Amino acid sequence: QTPFDFDRADFQIRMSVSEIVNAVRFVIDVAHEHGLFDSEQPKAIEIGNEPDISGTYHNKPELFAEIVRRAHATIREVSLRAIVVTGGIANLDRRGFNYLERMLRAGLPDDCVIGYHSYRTTDAPEHAHKGFGTREAEFERLRELAGERRIWCTESGWHTAPSKVGSWPKTRLIQFSDDQVAEFFAREARYHADAGTEVFTYFQLNDGPVATAYEHRFGIRSLNGKWKPIAKVVSEVAVAVA
Repeated sequence: QTPFDFDRADFQIRMSVSEIVNAVRFVIDVAHEHGLFDSEQPKAIEIGNEPDISGTYHNKPELFAEIVRRAHATIREVSLRAIVVTGGIANLDRRGFNYLERMLRAGLPDDCVIGYHSYRTTDAPEHAHKGFGTREAEFERLRELAGERRIWCTESGWHTAPSKVGSWPKTRLIQFSDDQVAEFFAREARYHADAGTEVFTYFQLNDGPVATAYEHRFGIRSLNGKWKPIAKVVSEVAVAVA
């Protein structure tokens, strides 16, 4: 190779890193202009989303760690009070933990909050991911990796769309009701509270128009604006674990 040869895909990824940092600069400047970081409760900025399954960064945790470092430095130029959260790994499973471990090994600022997501969309809350005997074991691994860093769950929830599980010819259909989802959420919240999670975020506010599309059926509010049973439970859990 000559000094002028390069990997075009890697070059494009590096260009996207600069674009992300520029986007962070825009967001932090706007937030600062509106005084969002001057309030009694500082606001947070989450860098990225589910990088371990992202088409761009799913096998590049070291590069994603670089993005977090550069974004963090950009934010700190404007605000010392803004809370910086790493883009949540997609789940508390072996893939997510392996990715997070490599990110941390590559280096993250000490004051970054570790973001994570927690989904059991075709199982009850008590069902642990493969490789873990219990849900408590999952959180032990998370705490082991995070160390002294704070942890935030930036997405969690269940949908009410039908799902096929298993492989042909032994497949079966699973579909949870609104009441089941509400019960699951109350039980799920306790795991996170017991683990010391500071923020537990339910995904998401509104349902979408397609009843059979799972991402359209996570809402705590129906398409017509009616509150579902989960909405009441979210309110009750927020008070109970505060």
